[in-house]
Amino acid sequence: SVLNIKFNSNKNYEIEISNMLGEEIYHQPLTYSTQSTIDISSLNNGVYFYQIKNDKETLRGKFVKE
Repeated sequence: SVLNIKFNSNKNYEIEISNMLGEEIYHQPLTYSTQSTIDISSLNNGVYFYQIKNDKETLRGKFVKE
């Protein structure tokens, strides 16, 4: 299983993925990227939250791995 992230930006961002308990389980810099693929095959099934952020803004969302 993979999580694909697409966005248009000329800034550096980082992505954090947390579980339902709020524990950070993944962190990766996204450097001037329009697409990033994250391997989530090792994650247990369930709901996860992500944040894509830089020093000025934070984008939040969630996804379900089944």
